[in-house]
Amino acid sequence: MPISELVKVDYAIPGCPPSPEIIERFFDAFLRNDEKYLQAFTNIEENSEINIRYITQRALCISCGLCTAVCPTLALSDIEGKPVLRDEICVKCGECRFQCPRSYMPLDYINETVFKDESTSIDEYLGRYMSIYTVRATNQEILKNAQSGGTTTALMNYCLDSRIIDGILTGGKDKEKYWLARSALVTDYDELLETTGTTYNLCPTLNILKDAATSNYLKNIAIVGLPCVHQAVRKLEIYPLSLRSVIDKISLRVGLFCTHNFRYNAMIKMMEELGEIRAEDTYKVDIGAGNYVIYSVSGDIQKIPIDIVREYEQESCSICPDFTAELSDISIGSIGAPEGWNTVIVRTKTGQKAFEAAVQEGYLELGKEDKIPVDIELVKKLSKIKKNRSKKKIENRKKYNLKVPF
Repeated sequence: MPISELVKVDYAIPGCPPSPEIIERFFDAFLRNDEKYLQAFTNIEENSEINIRYITQRALCISCGLCTAVCPTLALSDIEGKPVLRDEICVKCGECRFQCPRSYMPLDYINETVFKDESTSIDEYLGRYMSIYTVRATNQEILKNAQSGGTTTALMNYCLDSRIIDGILTGGKDKEKYWLARSALVTDYDELLETTGTTYNLCPTLNILKDAATSNYLKNIAIVGLPCVHQAVRKLEIYPLSLRSVIDKISLRVGLFCTHNFRYNAMIKMMEELGEIRAEDTYKVDIGAGNYVIYSVSGDIQKIPIDIVREYEQESCSICPDFTAELSDISIGSIGAPEGWNTVIVRTKTGQKAFEAAVQEGYLELGKEDKIPVDIELVKKLSKIKKNRSKKKIENRKKYNLKVPF
């Protein structure tokens, strides 16, 4: 007889009883004394705040938006990327805090689980991967609007056209506040074009994950996001207490390289104080060659050293060790590639299948290794810097007995 039929579970979440699969998995881990898996269930301190406020008050929130998506009573909303809790309708079920990738994130265990059936190389600074390329879009309209090589947009365009996916969760731009990032649900080419480029401020990409599957009836969803977004997605997949009907609808995970990010107000302040320019007078921002680069509509280009910009970044970014989105199916960035191209790291068979098909169908162009090589050492260098910074931040927080997720 299955364990799920022998055990009665007292579950606090309204309208969301535990599935037999979850009960089986939990008790199997319990009977095998699988401490790595069980650690996530024992990591909440006694008498501590049960909801997401515990995370935000400790400067750990990464604004991925997952807490808003998993809340069963709609007690959470995102205001300029930050989760805001309505206490009067919060039932203190703990879902938001449990699923948060900054409450507890067993990276080693999750890596082992995600890649257990994959034939990958392992690199200290790149993570697990199958192959690395320089790539760009072939569509001229995409290239014209792209941040660099347009690879992410072109890949998503292929996946929509071929019906590998029927929707994309990604970052978009607010229609009223200049440069404010918003989560976006994309289902066609025109919507996809509107999401091109990078906003460089926090986007709660996952806050519409539940709606994408339930209200919009999507069955094959791609998620495009920063490393922290994919940490949240993978934790949700491995510890599926929430959104169980949604998890199997995630078909492709595309990660974006990331050194750090900003809250919206901090980014605008940084532009004005360091760049001496108003946000509405700019049309593009970028990071490259050690600088934060601001392009104005008048043609001026402001370059601000990254070291100076860091004082404006979100504090929780300094604890993240992941530069290349190591938990995604495919990682994409401009670092390591010549201007107008992207570096692409294929990590899983799922990612490889979509990527190779996009190349074969002419949506993507591969750079020839002898003419357009990947500067992989530069990618590793930046990854090493981020991992070392994370290690120092974690050690410092531990010194003062502050919460750490890893």
